[in-house]
Amino acid sequence: MLKIDSGESVLEAALDPDHVASLRRIYVLRSLNHYVLLANTRFQERNPFSTNTINNQPIVHGHAFGFDRRSGRKLWDTKLASHGIKLDQPQELPVLVFTSRRSAKDDNNRITKAPRYLISILDKRTGDFVYEEATRESFITYSYSVDPKSNRISVNFADSAIDLAFADDTPPAEKRSKPDKKSGVPNSDESR
Repeated sequence: MLKIDSGESVLEAALDPDHVASLRRIYVLRSLNHYVLLANTRFQERNPFSTNTINNQPIVHGHAFGFDRRSGRKLWDTKLASHGIKLDQPQELPVLVFTSRRSAKDDNNRITKAPRYLISILDKRTGDFVYEEATRESFITYSYSVDPKSNRISVNFADSAIDLAFADDTPPAEKRSKPDKKSGVPNSDESR
């Protein structure tokens, strides 16, 4: 990985050739401690889904790689299957939020089912998906609420929220909630 302005090398790493075969495009997201490289590759087999972007987000099909920004060491490698991503997510959050709209297709590429909205939340420290859900609720817009004192992040949607609680070095625990009808504040006592 090179700096655009100077051409200086900031990261060198060997990647599994199978994970970057048919490479179409890459995206690099950085934070103070990490680089996340999203490698978008061609489908190697028929895709049984029609995946649409939400708000012109790129769809990534391939692998995500996490690197320690100081040492350059590869920390993880995670497969992505047609995940949409907003590239302007807050850099210092320990998670990446992926959203997309997906419909099943038959062998003739005809849509066979109503679309489902997918949300996946990846822990940037481990490369693990800490939350995944397919629902009919639209994830077209969302926002974040962050409480550093309690190590909590909420991903807020129009009708619900996903609350993530982090310990220092352990994956987050999550809870799905719907907003209180009166205040609009997520009510963690109501499950989805």
